[in-house]
Amino acid sequence: MLTLSSGGNLESGGVSSSVGKQILKTGQTTSYRTGDDGDIKAGRETNFLTLEINNPFGNLNRFTKINGDSGTPFEVEWILDWSTYSNGKVLGYVNYFWDLGSFDWDSGIDFCLTYSLEGFSGCRLANAKEIANLISYEKEGLNFPPFNLSGGVNTFSSSTLFLSTTFAFNTVWNDGRITYIAKTQAHRILPVRTFEVNGTNIT
Repeated sequence: MLTLSSGGNLESGGVSSSVGKQILKTGQTTSYRTGDDGDIKAGRETNFLTLEINNPFGNLNRFTKINGDSGTPFEVEWILDWSTYSNGKVLGYVNYFWDLGSFDWDSGIDFCLTYSLEGFSGCRLANAKEIANLISYEKEGLNFPPFNLSGGVNTFSSSTLFLSTTFAFNTVWNDGRITYIAKTQAHRILPVRTFEVNGTNIT
């Protein structure tokens, strides 16, 4: 057996405890040959939309929509992604973010930092991995519930391309590409927020 020493090196004699989670499934279920992603479906969660264990609301739904207390339906709403749930915190994405308009990179970051939705402030522009976490490689765009967005809406992330810092990583939803684009161009933005979870109370 191998175990980690205090210096981080592998040593024989034991088993180290888990320090992370298996990467999420891509969502691809169509197989084009034996051994491909659609055949093996490697990764955690039962499938792209279904958790392996219950979320704090007592179901296996990966996503939960939350609305405010005004009693009226909101077109723009928060969607909690329970695949990110850890230590009482969960990441929330703004649904219908494509209706917020287009921004250059700096303006998009500024907009997100001051954005408030249904009484929840403390937002920021999603980074490249947080956006990539929503890509399903079986469906076009965010064409699955509760997002239900089909087609291409290029979306800036807050992550900069280190090889050329005038570019930021960008998602093309219609084909699931993560690419990069000049920060001076105008694209959609995706505000996110970390929510505290206490039972079924979200703050």
